[in-house]
Amino acid sequence: MKILKNINTDVTRDLFQLLSRDGINVVITGDSLAYNRYDFDAEPRINAYDCYPGMPSWSFMIRDAIHQNDKWYAFGDELEYKGCTWVKGNAYELANKASELSDNISRLSNAVKYSCLNHGKTATLLVENPEQICSFVYKHSNKITNKAVLYMQKRPDRFACNFDIYADGKLALSGVCTDGKGSRFQGWEPFEIEIPVQGDGKPHEISFQNIRNSLSNIQNIKNNQSNQSCEKQINNCEEQINKSCESRITIVGVGTKRAKINLTGCGSQTTEFFLENIKERIMQYNPDLFIFIIGANDRAHLTPEKFDSNLRTIINIIKESKPECEILLISPPRSEAMEGIEKNKTFKASVDDYSDVACIEFKPFMDSMYKVSKEYNCIFLDLIKLFKDIPTKAWRFDNIHFTKWGNTYVARAILDMILPNGGFYSKELVDAELWF
Repeated sequence: MKILKNINTDVTRDLFQLLSRDGINVVITGDSLAYNRYDFDAEPRINAYDCYPGMPSWSFMIRDAIHQNDKWYAFGDELEYKGCTWVKGNAYELANKASELSDNISRLSNAVKYSCLNHGKTATLLVENPEQICSFVYKHSNKITNKAVLYMQKRPDRFACNFDIYADGKLALSGVCTDGKGSRFQGWEPFEIEIPVQGDGKPHEISFQNIRNSLSNIQNIKNNQSNQSCEKQINNCEEQINKSCESRITIVGVGTKRAKINLTGCGSQTTEFFLENIKERIMQYNPDLFIFIIGANDRAHLTPEKFDSNLRTIINIIKESKPECEILLISPPRSEAMEGIEKNKTFKASVDDYSDVACIEFKPFMDSMYKVSKEYNCIFLDLIKLFKDIPTKAWRFDNIHFTKWGNTYVARAILDMILPNGGFYSKELVDAELWF
């Protein structure tokens, strides 16, 4: 899929150095277009973090590409493991077979496969007893960080566990817990672990030891009930668990630098909402890169003047806190509502009409985003222009949201803008229709 040369290249910016840095914070937010669960998940999701974490929408693929923008990044299914059996993916199918033991299991559906990150290129270690030591060898030459970052996932089923991590036989971190009960992303929340590993180019053994099943659901029974029937239920559950593979440890990948990426989009919202909730949705994460797709709902509920004022205030607050924060503004695409109005009203686009909108009711909102991006030196992506020469049925799922193809197109356009000279991320995986 080739990205057409119709984006605003004058505001494209090479962020390779920023995205290669250790310890950066990224916020990707906006209305429902910011996570776009449509064409992936039939269940309504209010927030981005209510979705399955491996859903390959454009923003989730941007998250993964930033993590992968590391010369020494290795996918979980590319590592060689010792001391245990492992399977590709996160073994949710195995967990589902034992669902009678768990009230928190993710049920099988068309969407549950997206509980697994990196398009399925992860590995899950199957641990049968606490005495097992599971390990892999990793080497890198990043002398700046001198560490390994383990990209992992929690899980909401009965295979969640606690464990200690050792590097070259020395305890690096104790008490890691993968219990995803009540966590974001349907309980399959991604998390990162940092451990010291010298960037000397030599192989270093990373091992998981003292692996203990969390037994979170059984503990809940113990805490909430005390009758004899309950005791029998506990004993039966424990007996079945001891007879089966007790724990699962999912490894998404391993790298040498950590980027904290926060997906905080909220459906059906406007700039008004994000201004009122700016601390919760944006500022608490102290972003070094802020990606904001907004305006679809503003066009229906706010005046152009109010939209412009809100947008400027949000950017001012971010810049006052962190002047060097890079900002990418993304305007919404054409919608059926716009096309419906155009059937009854016509507007002759001016020569300098950058977005080529043929509806006067919406043009002021587009003008505002363009002007604000210029004044605040923001990167700007105009989705109306991006999709201008593409058949609507190819990129639009419904009134305004993207198809899988549309998500891929947007993700690749963004990466072409912020990493124009390429990066270390897997280009192949920027594809919403690809799954391993």
